[in-house]
Amino acid sequence: MLCLGRVISGLSIGLASTTVPLYQAEVTAPAIRGSLISLQQWSITWGILIQYFVEFGCSYINGTASFRIPWGLQMIPAIVLSTGMLWFPESPRWLIDHDREDEALQILADLHGNGDPNAPLVQLEFEEIKQQVHFERNEGAKKYIDLLKPGVFRRVGLGAALQMWR
Repeated sequence: MLCLGRVISGLSIGLASTTVPLYQAEVTAPAIRGSLISLQQWSITWGILIQYFVEFGCSYINGTASFRIPWGLQMIPAIVLSTGMLWFPESPRWLIDHDREDEALQILADLHGNGDPNAPLVQLEFEEIKQQVHFERNEGAKKYIDLLKPGVFRRVGLGAALQMWR
């Protein structure tokens, strides 16, 4: 059960560590994107440090509580974040990719233009996302096997290695 839990946890953390910064970049104003993503990584690092101290303290407990307490404490922020995500807006990129451009424009207007879809920043963001989605549809990988093509495989390997060894 421990091994299966580690596999599930590893996949979940891997997915979250790739999708959360992308989502943050989509819904954050351009002026603070880098700062917000850096703050997220800084917060994760502090969380890891705190968890090490909790685990060290629990190592002095005899019995199964020594590992159950740290695991239980890890669930608290996960539950809070999972519940909080229910109130977050959909990803504008995902909406545009699924031909729901009006909804994407309204979300961008709510995030960056105080509800005004004609605000310059909203229009700029909307057009950039539309162009990127169009490029990905025409030029991007359509199947997983496309990631193994010459030239692409090297990039995929480099990205995986960076993620794995960071």
